[in-house]
Amino acid sequence: VKGMKGTASHVDNLVVKRPNGSEILLEMFGTPVEYNEGQSWGSSLVTFFDITLALITILRVYSTEDRPYRKTMSKQDAVSEIKRNFGTQFDPLMAKIFLDKEESIGTLMIKADELMNANKLRNRN
Repeated sequence: VKGMKGTASHVDNLVVKRPNGSEILLEMFGTPVEYNEGQSWGSSLVTFFDITLALITILRVYSTEDRPYRKTMSKQDAVSEIKRNFGTQFDPLMAKIFLDKEESIGTLMIKADELMNANKLRNRN
């Protein structure tokens, strides 16, 4: 990024189970200290991380695997859970965007998995 002098943050990981049963590791940056020409970026980062956390909250429901606090649920049940808690547990704007794109997101996760598997095979040879 032009003008960026340095960044420092820790990384939080989130494992998301894909529709085909494989898992993807999402690395989420937290507690950012980012500088643009020596100045903290301030509230623009808060907005970015608020959006990121809102998405993680939805993805944790959508990932559907067993959790200590609930049993495995189907994708349909996960979508129903997001709709039921729209605006209370889940940010309404992020939930609407996610629900509007839910089918595309599932397809994207499958395609990403196929690409990762192809890269693994290529790296073995």
